[in-house]
Amino acid sequence: MTSQMLTPQIEGWGLGLAVEGTGRAARFSHGGSNVGFRCQFIAYTDTGQGAVVMTNSDNGGQLAREILLGIAKEYGWPEYTSKEKVLTSVDQKTLDAYVGQYEVASGINLTVTKEGDHLIGEAGGRRIELFPESEDKFFAVTTDLQIQFVRDDKAGVTHLLIDGKTRAKKIK
Repeated sequence: MTSQMLTPQIEGWGLGLAVEGTGRAARFSHGGSNVGFRCQFIAYTDTGQGAVVMTNSDNGGQLAREILLGIAKEYGWPEYTSKEKVLTSVDQKTLDAYVGQYEVASGINLTVTKEGDHLIGEAGGRRIELFPESEDKFFAVTTDLQIQFVRDDKAGVTHLLIDGKTRAKKIK
């Protein structure tokens, strides 16, 4: 049963656990939450190393991620590192063009708004600040979320890509 749980089934998931990496980097993880609490665990199948972080905050997922990155660095966990990003500036007219509503799936929309000189993505009641790494590529600090805005040849935004694969059409 353990072997089945740790065998990737669909889109990087085993039976109830996220399964990633191969060889020495093979690992499994899962997060959890209730109102006022967030937690995350990760374990490496080859070395038996792992950690569980529990927080008592609705925003505790950010703290748990930072703690796990610190543990990973200290113990040399393969492929569990933060990726350094370099911020760039994007002109206001370009940011204005990205504002709108994008259909991720039937009935699921991502709303992009502008607050001051930066973008906010919102879906399912969750708001995430988006930071520019290029004119059309943005990332979130609190998650591994990557967003790329795609324009047509008339410079109009047609859709965006989430993590390089999920296409969300601009509908408003």
